[in-house]
Amino acid sequence: MLRRALLPLGALALLAGGCGDDDGTDDAGAVRPFSVEAMLAELPPVEGAAAVINIGDLDAASEAAGLARPEPGDAAALGAWTRALTYDATELDTPVFVPLADLLYTPGDPDGFREELGWDLADVDRFAEISLLPDRFLVATGSFDSATFDEAEVVPIEDGIVTAGEGDDFQADLASRTTARPLGTPLRMATAGDRLVATPSLEMARQWVAGDGPRLADNERLRVVAARLDGVEGLYGAWLRDLNGSTPSSGADDGPGPRLGAPVQAVGIGWSAGEGGSQIVIVHHWADADEAATQVDAIEQVLAEGYLADGSSYTRRLELDAVVAEGPLTLTTVRPVTPRDVGVPLILAMNNETLFVP
Repeated sequence: MLRRALLPLGALALLAGGCGDDDGTDDAGAVRPFSVEAMLAELPPVEGAAAVINIGDLDAASEAAGLARPEPGDAAALGAWTRALTYDATELDTPVFVPLADLLYTPGDPDGFREELGWDLADVDRFAEISLLPDRFLVATGSFDSATFDEAEVVPIEDGIVTAGEGDDFQADLASRTTARPLGTPLRMATAGDRLVATPSLEMARQWVAGDGPRLADNERLRVVAARLDGVEGLYGAWLRDLNGSTPSSGADDGPGPRLGAPVQAVGIGWSAGEGGSQIVIVHHWADADEAATQVDAIEQVLAEGYLADGSSYTRRLELDAVVAEGPLTLTTVRPVTPRDVGVPLILAMNNETLFVP
């Protein structure tokens, strides 16, 4: 479960641009660089290897793909933009993939989402979400302020916190389902400066508003992985998972081909775009530097000779550039074989394919 303890808002101001009245720029007025490590500093700690972290910079992804951001309230443009960023990159000169936060995905009725919550994906510049169902915690930066909920279908709970839907935390109510709340579960929200938090936990919203306690960036494995992803030029999206010493079973247990030779401690996937086109960097965190060095050949063999659970080969989906070891990490750089393959590494990770588990 998510540990319900958060950093003071003042500490966030130092780590990631801050809350309060901060506008997301530095003292000189320049927009602060996108940073996975800084985004981890905005999320509560996680306990459980099933938890995943989705992080994205929608402005950077849109620029890389040559996409115009939709205006708030333009449902058709919002739908086309979301599809291009998340799964339909076939028409883009530079295909991109953003691991979109679950709470930001609004299929079917984007107008209803905006009417209920007072905002939607078109208002978001950057986001970070940690999900371990039924817990979920989203922090978004964008065009948010104290008036965000003024026209929304929400109910004030206490100072600074509103709820969309009523009832106890995590309580499903299928009769009250909406696009924003597909199970009818109440959604607690608050804003601070240009930041917004959304979570089904009132206590977590309270602690975000009050601000105290540790953060996900205190997890050393995830912090090291995030810091290395921050070194990738043109990074606009990331997905991370801390396995907490556990070893999920592979989706290809009975399949042929090579496998990793040791359990992965944590993993991160980063999507970037530059002059060379789309690039994906996969960071494995191993037990130590010696183990990382021994896994370079294993990763190369998996990508060159390995098979997925469905029987297809890795070479049909991903083209290997290089694998290198850096301390306890290995960095694997791949490129999508076709534009549709740019999101494949996330599917492989979620399915526990042999590139991610031994």
